[in-house]
Amino acid sequence: MTTQYLTAAASTHMTIPSGTTAQRPGSPAEGMVRFNTDYGHLEWHTGTSWTVGGLQDVAVGSSRTSLSWQTNWVQGNHTVTLPSSPAQGDRIRFFLVSGSNFTVARNGKLINGDAANLTVTTEDAAFELVFYNNTYGWRIFTI
Repeated sequence: MTTQYLTAAASTHMTIPSGTTAQRPGSPAEGMVRFNTDYGHLEWHTGTSWTVGGLQDVAVGSSRTSLSWQTNWVQGNHTVTLPSSPAQGDRIRFFLVSGSNFTVARNGKLINGDAANLTVTTEDAAFELVFYNNTYGWRIFTI
């Protein structure tokens, strides 16, 4: 990769490296920045882990599997399945826009210490899950 230096006269933007989560560098260094095409957001390496800079909005009109770093706007009584291989600190938000309930399928990981899917039965519910590790799983972070 070549380094390009920008001046005000040369350009009004730059293109940074991009790719999927699976295409992240094998030996990242602190300060690396790239665009994650899975999440639709910038991410950077802190020296110990990748941090994603925002959540991608997704309208949920049928059952689906969510990626980490997505906000699921659930419209109807659907099932949203959690990612199978989350990393510590991964987040997912849920908003029940319409319908009376929906299910969060755990995909093999615990949710708040429980080995069962999470059934949401509160109209207009909104909450965020954060993944810690395979022992403790997903935790409800905000309601």
